[in-house]
Amino acid sequence: MKAKADRKRDTDLRLAEIKIAAVATTVTSIITSLIKWAGIVAVFYFGWRMVDSLSGKETNANILMNTLLELKADRWVAYILAGGAVVFGFNERLLRKRKVAELTGRNSSLEKLLDQKRSSSTLPATGDTRSEDR
Repeated sequence: MKAKADRKRDTDLRLAEIKIAAVATTVTSIITSLIKWAGIVAVFYFGWRMVDSLSGKETNANILMNTLLELKADRWVAYILAGGAVVFGFNERLLRKRKVAELTGRNSSLEKLLDQKRSSSTLPATGDTRSEDR
């Protein structure tokens, strides 16, 4: 009889914890959405204020834009973005190789736990193709 009461109390406690977690998740989701939408509204508001303050006035912004266009700044921006993309690609490749090497040892040890007679594929730890197979 006592064990049944203990199980019921444990079940009730678990249900209460689940309900609290559900409420916390919902509140967090709502707050996250509010922050995201407030940020979007703020960007548009300040963008509108910026355009509104400059409208109908001759400003240094016009001079700056003309200077940048004369210097062909669009090409330099394209070169900078392309160079950044190449650097990003190389860094991603190195990160992938590092992660594969990190996970290879773990994966190998877990496979050995399942099957002691398992043989190696003789691939390098980075996952690259062996030079003999090229």
